[in-house]
Amino acid sequence: MDDKTLTKIQSKSFFPELIEHITSGGALPNLCQLLEIRYSQVVEWIYSDPDRSSRYDKALQARNEWVIQSILNELKDIGLADIRAAYDSNNTLLPVSQWPAALARTVQAVEVQEDWEGQGSNRIKIGETKRLKMWDKLRALELLGKNLKLFKEQVEHSGQVSLEDMVAQSMEDPTKQAPQIKPDPVRCIPKPSATPTSATSPNFGLEQKT
Repeated sequence: MDDKTLTKIQSKSFFPELIEHITSGGALPNLCQLLEIRYSQVVEWIYSDPDRSSRYDKALQARNEWVIQSILNELKDIGLADIRAAYDSNNTLLPVSQWPAALARTVQAVEVQEDWEGQGSNRIKIGETKRLKMWDKLRALELLGKNLKLFKEQVEHSGQVSLEDMVAQSMEDPTKQAPQIKPDPVRCIPKPSATPTSATSPNFGLEQKT
């Protein structure tokens, strides 16, 4: 183990600070990078002692809970956001620095459109219009409601096949076939003789000269 890492982990305040960092949503690799100590050596040191190992694993579980609650809080802020908090009593949009933290997390972007008057060098800015683009409120409420099991999803199936039906179908005579529709019989037209007689030969409306 290198001297810098060894000196740090021997400090009495190091492990409590590490546990606090993890339970607050932090990660050990980031902490090691910040303190410029070896991550692999710190992990080996943690799991070399059963008590440290147990406390570290509990801190990881607490961090997972912290992440879950943070996501739910984010969805709650988006779903229950009140845009009026971004404006003062004169209906003027407040500076971003003055927004409540919960509202700031619900705004996706601030779109600014400048209003100008005149042309060329005489063009003068006469004002601007700001629009707030919010994150999807309905989608956030849907995800939050599903997590809290507020919505019951029902899947209806039409036509249920029982075990008796399956057995009955397996016992049917396989030689039975569905009735087939026979095509209409083809009428055979007799072939005319090669040398028609005068009695049977049609004249097709033409006069025959003798």
